Amino acid sequence: STDPTRRPARPTTAAASDRNNRTAAIAAARRAKPKIRSKQISNLSWTMLTKTADIRLVSSHPEVYDPCDDSFALVDALLADRANLLQHHPALCLEIGCGSGYVITSLALMLG
Repeated sequence: STDPTRRPARPTTAAASDRNNRTAAIAAARRAKPKIRSKQISNLSWTMLTKTADIRLVSSHPEVYDPCDDSFALVDALLADRANLLQHHPALCLEIGCGSGYVITSLALMLG
């Protein structure tokens, strides 16, 4: 019989080491700061624009899923739409689903 309180195993599409390497590569790419020609964006505002959850903290607990590629894509979309989101002065955000918490944590950091 199965234990109803036990969390189901997460389906994997890649070996754990491949996921870790991919996660590290994505994190390194996200940290890379492109050259900005406009002086309107200072280092401080660039840092605020790209502030997202730290993957090492999100996936360091064995009971927490590692973020997947779709999580990174959604956070990138939220970053691209950040100015529009801030104009609406959101007071509440609800995330439904089980996962790493990377998306909701990144959104909270973005909207501060």
